[in-house]
Amino acid sequence: ECKILLYLLWNCTLWLFSLSLGSCPSPPRVRFAKISQEDETQSFYPVGITVRYICRPGYENTTDQLPTSTCLDNLTWSAVPELCQSECLHLVSFSPASSHSCIRSAVL
Repeated sequence: ECKILLYLLWNCTLWLFSLSLGSCPSPPRVRFAKISQEDETQSFYPVGITVRYICRPGYENTTDQLPTSTCLDNLTWSAVPELCQSECLHLVSFSPASSHSCIRSAVL
């Protein structure tokens, strides 16, 4: 019981502290990546917190880093770097009525 109470007390203290500093709105949405599941489930985003992004299907990370965004002192988010690049080099349409196809290689 004491461990649960201490856990709740600590979380409440962190929450109140973050309210005194301010909190950013939900992190920005970007076309090439989605917010990690862990970071998306947070109910508030205090100044200084960094959220991670995961490349969306059809995009691949071209680096060894994850895209991130940080809640800044002015309660806005830093820009999300475009580390996820589209796997498609070109979209090709065979006719106006057809759907587009993706060319994944420069060699045809």
